[in-house]
Amino acid sequence: MPRPAAPSVVLQLVHRETVLLIALCAVAIAAFFFTRAVAAANRRLDLADAAHWYADGEARLRSGDFSGAAAAFRRASALDRASREYRLALADALSADHHDEAARSVLRQLSELEPDELGRAAAEVPRAPADAARVEELGRIVDEIFKRDPLLAHMSAATRRERVRSMLDDLHTQLAACGDTPLANEAAAAATEARRERLSSTDAVRSAIATAARLASRASPACAAQPVPRAAILIARRHGIEIP
Repeated sequence: MPRPAAPSVVLQLVHRETVLLIALCAVAIAAFFFTRAVAAANRRLDLADAAHWYADGEARLRSGDFSGAAAAFRRASALDRASREYRLALADALSADHHDEAARSVLRQLSELEPDELGRAAAEVPRAPADAARVEELGRIVDEIFKRDPLLAHMSAATRRERVRSMLDDLHTQLAACGDTPLANEAAAAATEARRERLSSTDAVRSAIATAARLASRASPACAAQPVPRAAILIARRHGIEIP
C-alpha cells in the first residue's frame, strides 16, 4: 500500500496553493484598477475633446457658420452623451441653419432619454429639475420660429410688420414676467417705436429683429431660457443678422 503523504508535504502543497491564489487575486485586483484608471483617463480625454468641439461650435455660431456649428456640437454630443447642454446647443444650431425638423428630432431624443440610456456617466451627473422644462421650452422655440419669423419667404410686408411688432410685444411681456424689469422697459420702448414706424423695408424689419435679439442676449439666465428671448436670437442667427 502507498504510504500517506507526510503532514509537512501536505502543508507545503496547501501553502503553495494559497500563495498562488493570493497572487492571482492580487493580479486580478491590479488589472481591475488599471482598467478603471485607463477608462477614467479615456473618459477625461473624451470630455476634454467634447469641450473643445463645444467651444468650436460656439465660435462658429457667433460667426454665422451654423452648419459648421451643428457639426461641432454633434461631435461634442457624441463624445459626451451625458451632456444635455451640448444637445440643446445642437438643436439651437440646427434651428438657426433652417433644419427645424432635425432640431425637433434632437429635442425628442433628449426628452425621451432615460438616465441608463445616457450611459454610466450620466448616472453620475446630477440632473437639474429644470432639464425637462428646458427641453420643452426649446421645443416651443422651434415652433415659435415657424410662427414668428418675420422674414419667411413669400410673406407680405404687412404680415412682416405685425410679426416683428408682436415679437417685441411678447418679448416685453416675458421679460417682465420673469423679473428683468429694465430690459422689459427697453423692449416696451422698442415695441412702441416699431408701432410708430411703417417698417416698410426688409432692412427696417431686420433692424427690429436685431434689436429684439440684442435685448434677449442681455437677459438674465432665467429670462434667457424663456421661449421668446431664445426665439429672437435664433431668428436673428438664421438670417445672419448681427446682434449689436
